[in-house]
Amino acid sequence: MEIVEFLWSVTRGLDGFVIALFICELIFSLPAKLRRHARITIPVSLVIYFAAGWVVRYIPWFGRFTPSVYCLIVFAVSIALQQLCFNQSFKITLFNSSAAYILQNLALNVKEAATAAIDDRVWKLVAQIVIEIAVFVAYYFLLARRNKFKKAEITNFHIVVIALFSVLVSNIFFTVIAASRFNMWQTVAVKCILAICCNLALFFQFMIFRNAALNNEKAIVEQLLVNEQKQHKMSQENIDLINIKCHDLKKQIGLLRKCSESGDMSGLISDVQNAVSVYDESVDTGNSNLDLVLTEKQLYCMKNKIRVELMADGEKLNFMSAADIYSLFGNALDNAIESVLELDESERVINMDIRQKNDFVSVAVSNPCKKNVSFERGIPLTSKADEKYHGYGTRSMKYIVEKYGGNIVFREKNDTFSVYIMFPLRVK
Repeated sequence: MEIVEFLWSVTRGLDGFVIALFICELIFSLPAKLRRHARITIPVSLVIYFAAGWVVRYIPWFGRFTPSVYCLIVFAVSIALQQLCFNQSFKITLFNSSAAYILQNLALNVKEAATAAIDDRVWKLVAQIVIEIAVFVAYYFLLARRNKFKKAEITNFHIVVIALFSVLVSNIFFTVIAASRFNMWQTVAVKCILAICCNLALFFQFMIFRNAALNNEKAIVEQLLVNEQKQHKMSQENIDLINIKCHDLKKQIGLLRKCSESGDMSGLISDVQNAVSVYDESVDTGNSNLDLVLTEKQLYCMKNKIRVELMADGEKLNFMSAADIYSLFGNALDNAIESVLELDESERVINMDIRQKNDFVSVAVSNPCKKNVSFERGIPLTSKADEKYHGYGTRSMKYIVEKYGGNIVFREKNDTFSVYIMFPLRVK
């Protein structure tokens, strides 16, 4: 019975809140990418987190809201430690932490309302533990797991404000109910109402999240449509270039026949070689999808007197889908082409390097850039007046890179704009 009494005191006290909140934080935060040195920061954070649950006990009692303050302090510590361990924006950390706090409150109200009529402490304890675990598992599959692979940037601060407001309200109501003198059935009724409110708050919060994810996907689709239009125009220009070369080649062949009698053919042969040089622009990197993108872009670059210096081991990118390769490298090259077209012909050069470095695949694309580039959270801002269909190219690049567990960095330094990408090495 001593063990039952100990477990009962843990589940009813601050310890139970700390453990339950920690579990809920894991439910919503584990899909996030860990920061470097996570092997050190995670154990240290766990020690600090559970130590905070003991330290707050020594804060002097100052009234009925003291337990709420204890919980909010532990909640704030958990936010700071999440930010230390996970590579995500502070807004997303607040979003996940708020969801975790509300889920903890929901599980608490559900288990206490469901077991209010059980008198035996052993059975009551067992039932509460089972119900709490069931709530955690259910909401993991209902919310956390379903949104695990959703990619959304929480840019509007009002989303976070709504989430934090839900935390504060649930915290205050919990304190008021705990200090009120309700009978058992009144308490059950109030806790059922609170559980319903917590449930609505969670689903409302994640409805906003899913809406943000859909808006993000919509923006990427719109960008792809715009890119298709640009690609169609570029393809048409490449076809026109080939048609011109074919027309020139027919003329050269005709003249070649006439000059064969005189024997003066060296100049014409040189012209014919230049005319067919366009067909020698095909690329062989070891990845057919990458070859297609690079060949098409090189034809356009040749027409616009842009020099492309390429060193690429395309086989290392075989883990990527054709659509992702086309979008990622198409966007990178389109941005570089747009930039160098503003320069003199002698300065028009694009460098691309794709190679394996240890356990990573390194991609570097750079080009001269005479204008200053503004950045927001590491993403270059568009310089075009119409921002509706511009600026999403770099975001879609970031989306694709992170989809494969990689990292992308945009940099402008010494009149050179560069894109650096690192993928963990994989075998498809």
